[in-house]
Amino acid sequence: MFFSHLRAMQIEVVATTAQGCIDAERNGADRIELCMDLSCGGVTPSFGLLKAVLEAINIPVFVLIRAREGDFVYSQLEKEIMLDDIEISIQLGAHGIVAGALTPTFEIDVPFLHAAKQAAGDVPFTFHRAFDETIEPFEAARILFNAKVDRILTSGQAKIGPDGHDLIRKLMQQTECPQLLGGSGITPENVLPLLQLGIPEIHFGARKWNPGHIGKGLFDPGYNEVDGAIVHQMRNLVDTFTS
Repeated sequence: MFFSHLRAMQIEVVATTAQGCIDAERNGADRIELCMDLSCGGVTPSFGLLKAVLEAINIPVFVLIRAREGDFVYSQLEKEIMLDDIEISIQLGAHGIVAGALTPTFEIDVPFLHAAKQAAGDVPFTFHRAFDETIEPFEAARILFNAKVDRILTSGQAKIGPDGHDLIRKLMQQTECPQLLGGSGITPENVLPLLQLGIPEIHFGARKWNPGHIGKGLFDPGYNEVDGAIVHQMRNLVDTFTS
């Protein structure tokens, strides 16, 4: 697929529904990170969802590969599942992969990283926010750079990205560091510190609460989905700042 243009600053919207992806594209998103279950930070989406999204939109779709909620220290079985999920996502046409794993001592799981990169082939590879739990972020960035990881999704090891701007700034100054994608809790109201750094990409959810259908009270009928108005607001803010 040919993607027609690249803006000065890219915005990536994390989405969990096909309609959310459509709304994000319509309102100026440059890329989608597709996952499911944002209540736990996201897990691997279904392949039916991935197929539907790839057919519905024209911007790149990066697939989150995460076997379960919780930490990023995985069993061998979980790693094998994630490698299979990467291969199937690529076969279905995913434009990029978002994955990562750590050792029990909070270092990059290098063997898994190499296996995941190999499974992903030539598509862009993002190391996700497992990076924010590494004990030595500068060394972790160097390892990811040497492994030819394309980008790191990071909050600068803070709860929300704008609060981690100091570490993000230092990482941006490090020669051996992949491109940084600022994320976690970013909104149009708090993004300014990251824009001032000149970070090349922003990752955010643009969430709204949808009350859904009225049920019998057995399950919560509401769910979060992309709010196109928030995406549009972020697009305008980013373009104005970088123009």
